[in-house]
Amino acid sequence: MIEPGSDARVLCLALAMIAVLLVALGSRRAAATPPPARGPSRAPTRARLAYALLAVAPSATLLPLAPWALGATAFGDGVTHARVIAEIAASGLPHGWIGSYLGGFPFAEHYPPLAWLLGAALVALGRSPLYATHLLGFAALALTPLAFFWATARIGLRPLACVAGAWFLAALSPESAFVGGYESFFRLGLLSQVIALPLLLVTASLLVEGRSHHGAALVGSLAVLAHPQLTLVFALVAAIGAAIARDRRALWRVARALLTIGAVALAVYGPGLLTMSVPFGWPSGLGYRHLGFRPERALAWLRDGGLLDARRPIVLTDLALLALFTIALLGRHRAAQVALGALGVALAIALGGYAIDGTPGLRWLLAVLQPLRAITLVPAILALIVTLAIDRGAPHVERALLGHGRTRTIAPHAATILATACLALMAPALLERRESARHGAADVIARTPCEGLGDPRALAASLARLEGGRLYYAEADARSTLCLNDGALQLASRVPLATSLAVGTHVGVEAELFGLVPLGTPRASAALEAIGARYVVSSAPLREGFTRIGATSSPLYESDARSGLVGVGCVRERMAGSERALRAAIEDAIDATRAAERFLDPRRLVAWRTLDGPLAIERVDDDCDADDARVEEREREPGALEASVTTSHPVDVVLRITAHPGWRASVDGVRAPLERIAPGFLSLRVSPGRHRVEARFEGAPHRLALVVLGALLVALVNVPFPARARSSERWYRLRRTPRIRERTEE
Repeated sequence: MIEPGSDARVLCLALAMIAVLLVALGSRRAAATPPPARGPSRAPTRARLAYALLAVAPSATLLPLAPWALGATAFGDGVTHARVIAEIAASGLPHGWIGSYLGGFPFAEHYPPLAWLLGAALVALGRSPLYATHLLGFAALALTPLAFFWATARIGLRPLACVAGAWFLAALSPESAFVGGYESFFRLGLLSQVIALPLLLVTASLLVEGRSHHGAALVGSLAVLAHPQLTLVFALVAAIGAAIARDRRALWRVARALLTIGAVALAVYGPGLLTMSVPFGWPSGLGYRHLGFRPERALAWLRDGGLLDARRPIVLTDLALLALFTIALLGRHRAAQVALGALGVALAIALGGYAIDGTPGLRWLLAVLQPLRAITLVPAILALIVTLAIDRGAPHVERALLGHGRTRTIAPHAATILATACLALMAPALLERRESARHGAADVIARTPCEGLGDPRALAASLARLEGGRLYYAEADARSTLCLNDGALQLASRVPLATSLAVGTHVGVEAELFGLVPLGTPRASAALEAIGARYVVSSAPLREGFTRIGATSSPLYESDARSGLVGVGCVRERMAGSERALRAAIEDAIDATRAAERFLDPRRLVAWRTLDGPLAIERVDDDCDADDARVEEREREPGALEASVTTSHPVDVVLRITAHPGWRASVDGVRAPLERIAPGFLSLRVSPGRHRVEARFEGAPHRLALVVLGALLVALVNVPFPARARSSERWYRLRRTPRIRERTEE
């Protein structure tokens, strides 16, 4: 076996490149007269179906990981998606608020909604939330090679070359699961990413081949609802590719499709961009998970094959390098130029995140662009380059070996057969890894991730009976985390979770402060009350301030504070300044380990106010007193809170939901102003007496305006005004040249 980075591998690659060069020179010598031009061939329907089945054949290796084979198995972030899907299926989003994790967040403003809606539809058809999530991830991964084959065959490339490219894409085994491959879902549970990729492949094909932009705009709009960051990277790559192609009609088609997709994204995600004030925004310290990879990683990928061939013989990496060398010799072809340009753009974004983060004037880009996601497109672009190299290289092989005027033999398909043979070498390693993954999942099921925490069925039954407040577990508690995540027991909880490893963590300040609860200390009960957590799952015994629920071996505890989502306290400090200054002050407190004492006190509240200028801290000393205040909370649907508050002094009522400007509150039916407080909640002041407090999420303030603006943009881009249509057609006829016939071959 040729080891990564070995001299033998470099020598074999060099010899292969020399062979390609010799074939190119022999082809040029044989081509004294150019062959007759021909358009793309159209195979019969049966043949196309056979090729499609051949393209999807590698997906058969996923069958051991299918939901009907493994059952409802949790994979990484997939369990958090399953919980949100369960909430949507159960409540129907009456107010458009997701309360599953942390303080909650609005539906579809910051997180893509397509996967959740599809999953909820499957639940409505009788599937469990976890099964629905697993089925969506499995189907998306299995269909991605088929989508690639359809996309490349549609633009006129040879079917066998398209099959080889599809196999290339199916055989990925990247070092990082964010890159792609079956690990994207079956290790990390990146449901939205794996659903978006086949949609983007189809969109790319429709942009290249379509006579109209409407199909690409429609499928691209679905992609942006599946994963906006990945679709944004795709839009940048598509725009640069259209510019490189120098086809003005294609450029106009791409521009109209991307404008339509952008209008849809504006209507859906625009309100989220306008509400990124504290506590919203990604938490600090995400590193490569947000910024992508450093440039030096690219050299390691080439040397060790980590991008495509981690932990196995480096075949795909060398095949991609050979294909790059091949199409570099064919640089006159626009398709090759576009593919190379697209690869350059995707790599520049993926490897430029740290440069953006280090440039103050560009850091705002990270709020909408996650450079890491660009790396997901790189394998698909490399698969396209392999397909182009085979498709464009086949005639050269034919001319070099046979010349013109000779009877055609198997020579035109020699390159395809060679590439397919190389990919076939990956089959044993591919099957071995997926079988290993299947056994790993089976081991998780067999050993029960809740090992050491008592009977998981009893724990699940206890979780299903909880009422009021939230359920908390510490990320540092490995047993509890494994049980609630990999064991999917968090799906049994009747109350929201005050901890999340995936969905909801975009509420960065809140997520960081929630994670600072000092379990095992005397302050734990008060800190849990501050975040609205009444229950705790802990593998270590909790004594002072907690009561165990269930058997003596049960890891489930209830805080003696019996906190809920509505509480009382007094604002004793106000921090005012710009959003940047507020974030910096909060991060400084977290770094100095003072944040838990300062921001997680249920009685002494800290208010956050956004004002122009540097940070200013004001001490508040008024007649507020919450010592004798009592709260009687009424259970409501997600997106609504209701409680009766009785107090003999003025008091600040704390609504322990994420501070979003779309919340509206009333006291005894009269609208009341809201104030942001730590750790990212809302509060309002009530006078002495008994009051009925009600709060309801009504959506982002600018939602309607942005929806109308998006609809107008869609209409402006897509409505065929007669005068403009005639003008565009006449301009195209005047500008059209023989060079536009992209698929004409020599």
